[in-house]
Amino acid sequence: MSRQNVAYRTVLRGTMRKLGAAGSALAVISLSASLAVVTSSPAAADQEVRCESKARIFTVQPNGNLWLYEHANPAAGGYAWAGARHIGTDWAGGRTLAGQFGYVYSITASGDVRRFRWNGDGWDRGGAYDVIGRGWGRFATAEHRNKITVDSLGDFYSIDDQGRLSRSFVVGNELRSEVIAQGWGGYNLIAASGPGTIYARANSYLDRFRYHRDSNRLYEAVQSDTPGWPSYSKLAGAGGGIFFGVNWVHDDLNWQRDTSGNDDTHTYPPGNVAGSGWAKDIDTVVAPDTCTRVPERGPSTPSNGITSNAPSAIVESGGKLRIAHRQDNGTIRFLTEDAEGSWSSRAVGEGQYVMDISALPVNGGVQITAEHLDGARAFTVGDNGVVSPATELGGRANELPVVTQVGYSYFSAEGDLWYRYGEGPWRRKDTNIGNWGLTAITRADGVVVLVVNDRTTTEPVMFTDDHGRLSDAQPLNGPAGLDPALSLDADGTVRVTYTDVVEKTLVTRRIGGSGSQEWTTVAGPDPSYGNAAAAAAGPDGRVDIVRRASGGQVVVSTQLEPNGTAFGPWVPVGGGYSSAPAIVRSVATGQLVITFRDSANASHVYKRTASGYVGGKVG
Repeated sequence: MSRQNVAYRTVLRGTMRKLGAAGSALAVISLSASLAVVTSSPAAADQEVRCESKARIFTVQPNGNLWLYEHANPAAGGYAWAGARHIGTDWAGGRTLAGQFGYVYSITASGDVRRFRWNGDGWDRGGAYDVIGRGWGRFATAEHRNKITVDSLGDFYSIDDQGRLSRSFVVGNELRSEVIAQGWGGYNLIAASGPGTIYARANSYLDRFRYHRDSNRLYEAVQSDTPGWPSYSKLAGAGGGIFFGVNWVHDDLNWQRDTSGNDDTHTYPPGNVAGSGWAKDIDTVVAPDTCTRVPERGPSTPSNGITSNAPSAIVESGGKLRIAHRQDNGTIRFLTEDAEGSWSSRAVGEGQYVMDISALPVNGGVQITAEHLDGARAFTVGDNGVVSPATELGGRANELPVVTQVGYSYFSAEGDLWYRYGEGPWRRKDTNIGNWGLTAITRADGVVVLVVNDRTTTEPVMFTDDHGRLSDAQPLNGPAGLDPALSLDADGTVRVTYTDVVEKTLVTRRIGGSGSQEWTTVAGPDPSYGNAAAAAAGPDGRVDIVRRASGGQVVVSTQLEPNGTAFGPWVPVGGGYSSAPAIVRSVATGQLVITFRDSANASHVYKRTASGYVGGKVG
């Protein structure tokens, strides 16, 4: 019996009358079909899966015919068919994919990506198509055709010849791509079932990954403990963790569902057989927006409130000192020292900035990173005065991400460390440690050192990122504390300084290098307990630590010897100030420069001289 007749027999078993001539009209899909609701398993009792009443399943048969099958119970599977229809010819030789809103894609052997749309009754524009991409022929080959999928949002995910996972999205009539992960060369099949929810097969197991495109976060899930997936020659997601897969061993179409619904596990209870005689088809794909979880998982939108007295940021760019700080009206004030002691000021950036701010010298200007009402944004103020448009950093962090000179960024959330390399996605380092006070510094060898307070003990822990190799958490065995600050000693060794919340003193130690690794107290009782510290090394190699005292007085303590453990007494710099201080070493002059603001939000600048810090209000 021909494959076409097998298909008819399977679809109609026990549900419809026997067909007459091939191609007789059957019921067709309505794109506005009603929703069937299936409640999630107890493991995910706060979620349910909702499906359209029929799933659109497109198959390409060996003779090149394209058929549309309608499964009448996508929420539960089984032999539940509503009809089938021959809707195209000459579809062999490429790779067929289904997208949202009735879109069907054909990747030709020559590498074109053709986009069609099935409207429920026929093809839009009589079957005309748009070419939205070129150079995709890799995925029309037998070896790589299972390394591409489309999710319920219409985004393409694919594994390239370098083992990189890319997300591609349609803008107008053009596919645009971005790499979101590396190290995927060991996966031989991927299938999306939900927005950004990617299942990837290696050996006999499926791993699950979740990419949240609005926040640019990539979640990694644990490996499934259910083997047996190698027998699937094709796997297509209907959304909501539901799949239809072709088992080539038994020549069956199987229905399967991931019932876990959370970020840490995925579970596949026994599925069921939905049809037989499907193994010879070239492609079997399902409309990926058939089902959805309610609610879908993802990080919540930040609810950042406006804070007063956010610290200033100071850097040097183009041979000039630059200061940035958030004003009370939510705009950002940018100051430049045009000549010694002469400062100009302007407002930069648009929008409602609410919290902390950081500045980083980049080629030809200063990159400003600031917390907005809905998350972090970054823009550049050029040395020529040109301000770039702000871009969202994603992540949905409730704190300002730490951005480093080597292009790595980090933030702490939900007890984990999140990291991002360049323009890639935010990825999670499972630590259950990081909570607040994250800070970072880049050593001369390009290694990034991060310190954050443990959310349970509030003791500091350290991570190192050696050119993209992020370490596990390393305890520093210090007292419970707050607000770590990092600096480099004269020999390039990282120094961490923070407040001991029990003794109310400032403690410091070197991390690595030669000499003592013990924690020592800085200058006796800390008069500025409760306020963040800043530290930097001067031209003589000695580190200055600056704090704001509880009465608004700014004080500084200087290392007695380069690379040493002892620091001098706290020396007042000024009084009556409201913001935490910041410190930087000027490359042009070699001086250490401290900045902070008074109660009227005016900036003050003090520079270290042989006789101490000298300066005052600059605007």
